[in-house]
Amino acid sequence: NYAEVSGTSFSTPFASGTAALLFQMDSQVGYDGTSTSMSHARSISQLVGNGRLDIYQTVQAEYVSLHGQP
Repeated sequence: NYAEVSGTSFSTPFASGTAALLFQMDSQVGYDGTSTSMSHARSISQLVGNGRLDIYQTVQAEYVSLHGQP
């Protein structure tokens, strides 16, 4: 069974883990670069806010910012 949960306590490990992936790709990545790359969220519903973090899109966006198109 699956359930929908939300909140900052639930999402913090996902966001910090994604930021760690970006740091591993580029140790010079700062707040602006991380924020830009992580802004690729998938909309779920208006009740949830900005949606679900798309980690694949985040890593791909960081790759493109470092190396150009894949």
